Amino acid sequence: MSLVKVGAYRGYLPADPFFQSTPDAIDDHVDAFCKELGVSNAEFVDVRPSPGAELGMCQRNVKAHIRRNGGTLVHVWAIWANRLFLMSEFHAVCRSPAGTLVDVTPTAEGESRVLCAVAEDFGEDFDFAGRPANRAMRTIDPVDPAAVGRAIEAMSPARRAYEDGRAARRGLDLASHVAAKLPLSELAAAVDAMIKCCELRDRLAVPTRSGVYSKDPESFMALQFRIETLHGRIVNLISKQDREMRHGA
Repeated sequence: MSLVKVGAYRGYLPADPFFQSTPDAIDDHVDAFCKELGVSNAEFVDVRPSPGAELGMCQRNVKAHIRRNGGTLVHVWAIWANRLFLMSEFHAVCRSPAGTLVDVTPTAEGESRVLCAVAEDFGEDFDFAGRPANRAMRTIDPVDPAAVGRAIEAMSPARRAYEDGRAARRGLDLASHVAAKLPLSELAAAVDAMIKCCELRDRLAVPTRSGVYSKDPESFMALQFRIETLHGRIVNLISKQDREMRHGA
């Protein structure tokens, strides 16, 4: 089946809750996300685009920079944040001869630094065409830790042992495992649904410099429609939440 163009690159405006940029700090959310990704030691990396570097062409940009200036190519997860979730994007940066990581690719919003965690499982010669898909973790409306504690306390010894085993098989601690099973707010459920739809859509996408293509445009567009519907719903829920908070204040 041939590739069909299904869209162009399109970002969100800064006022939109889905607008993404570099996180302000390495906080508990970032630490938890790194744990999900199986990486550690996230760090802020300066962005210093090389002459001629192109947006979205990170591996090629790094290789060209290394030919001129030396250094090595390092694959990382670049971590982006918005009001709703953290998102990781497989990325390539340069480790200078002095040992410092530097991002030689321009960023979409002109950020001067990006948050990166080294992807140790991917060597310098990894074929970027086979890169892993983006991943995301919701940060808005987390489950109340007190509710998690009450749920654990209410377990019988046998039930707790059973849930401990299930958590271990998922690579989680018991609290994280139980939190994932508790009821979500309407907003949290909508954000989780959108993250899932985006993951499914991205598996069907073939990004290129001229736009986004897919071998299954019908399924891609159906998911895109669902994403746009969820986007509108989420924006309305946030507006409602903000109004309630202002009223309560």
